[in-house]
Amino acid sequence: MNVFNNPSYGTPYACYVLNEDDLPHLITLQDQVIEDLPEDKKHRLKPRTIEDLKAHLDADMPIIGIKDNYGNHIAHLLLTTDPANPATINLEGYPITEGMAVIQSVVIHPDYRPKQYTHMSEAVKPYDILFKQAELIAKEAGISQIIAKVGAQNMGSHALFINQGYTAGMPTLLAEDDYASVFFNLPIEQPEPAVTIMPSPIAPTPQIAIPLALQ
Repeated sequence: MNVFNNPSYGTPYACYVLNEDDLPHLITLQDQVIEDLPEDKKHRLKPRTIEDLKAHLDADMPIIGIKDNYGNHIAHLLLTTDPANPATINLEGYPITEGMAVIQSVVIHPDYRPKQYTHMSEAVKPYDILFKQAELIAKEAGISQIIAKVGAQNMGSHALFINQGYTAGMPTLLAEDDYASVFFNLPIEQPEPAVTIMPSPIAPTPQIAIPLALQ
């Protein structure tokens, strides 16, 4: 488990990259969240198997997790940094371009969803940390933008992405779906390449001819 020790977050949460040993906890949370959803909204979270997730990790693509101060796994985000990789699934119809990463899944324990924080004073929420870490990983990987697909009627997730700086596109109906979706986009600013300033060449000292009579 790789933990990101960033004291600027100022929260009791630990942000880490999942490894294979963590996957059972991820599946448990995923199943809990799906069970908590009403029947007409269960399609919003496509379930993953341990084999799917292991293939994702084996392809060197991250799954970012959050634990609370009791060590409980309370949230995770599946970031696909190489959409062309054979391990990638469920991207049919996505407007993929070069240099793009995809958030394919955001799973948050019901007790830690945005609506639960209406009256809480924490400046940084668990889902804020997930998105920030995804952005940092994408930036380090040279990714130019992150996209995510959200159901057109899933207004709670719309607000979540917009609050993280994402821009919403127009609703679209993919052939693979029976409901309209909206693609959200976040450009990733890459640092300007370092400019090497070469020193100006030193002009040679002009040679002055001395008359023989003066030598």
